[in-house]
Amino acid sequence: MFIVLILFTLYMLALPRRWSAPPRALLLSAVAPVQQQGSRFTRFLSDLWRGLCERRDLANENRALREKIAKLENSWVQMKNGLIQAQEKLRSFDALSKLPADEGLSPLDANVIGMDASNWRGTIEIDRGTRRGVQAGQAVVWREAAVGVVIEAGITASRVLLLVDPECRIAACDVQSREQGIIEGTGDGFCRMKHVSRDKEVHENDLIVTSGMGGPFPPSLLIGKVVESKTPGSGLFREIKVEPRVEFSRLESVIVLRRPR
Repeated sequence: MFIVLILFTLYMLALPRRWSAPPRALLLSAVAPVQQQGSRFTRFLSDLWRGLCERRDLANENRALREKIAKLENSWVQMKNGLIQAQEKLRSFDALSKLPADEGLSPLDANVIGMDASNWRGTIEIDRGTRRGVQAGQAVVWREAAVGVVIEAGITASRVLLLVDPECRIAACDVQSREQGIIEGTGDGFCRMKHVSRDKEVHENDLIVTSGMGGPFPPSLLIGKVVESKTPGSGLFREIKVEPRVEFSRLESVIVLRRPR
């Protein structure tokens, strides 16, 4: 059919104009519906292609927007986390400022970058070392509470022995009774207060603080509270169990109390 129309068209073109006018009109009438359908089909294809291109562009824009949103969310989380850490350090410095003045101490903030797997017995690692004046034997605190003692100091990092470790010992005092003793870790998340005579008054919920009697800790830093105090059937000293103030598994930052040698 298409070939016939072409041949007919060529024939009409070869005829004089006055003879070909009526057939031309007839040809236009016959071809017009085909042209309309072709035009509609062309527009359909054009619209379809434009829609596909727009959909592709929208998909690309959506992907780019999602990436930007993800970056903004990540930046916001980092900023919020940094703000929380800064506020925590400020609280620690503020708590230290309320303790009895000790001109020999120079506080230094540090972030916790590693922790013993047991969380209760062992050490933490901090991101400050000898380059910032950290030395073995210095006290480490969180807010107004004792954390432990630096046992190893590298150039840029140090290791801290937690007060719940059996190897850590701190001179301590009962706030209520004023009885003094030695705090020693038990390895299970608690401490014991040793060398308190069996006839001394130490009760549950009594607060235990550092005594400042020797060692790196200044006086009045909170260690914890008594959760059990009993007189053994035999022996010279009371059995006193202390719950630390610090939740060591949640530590993110600490303060090192540098003291010049």
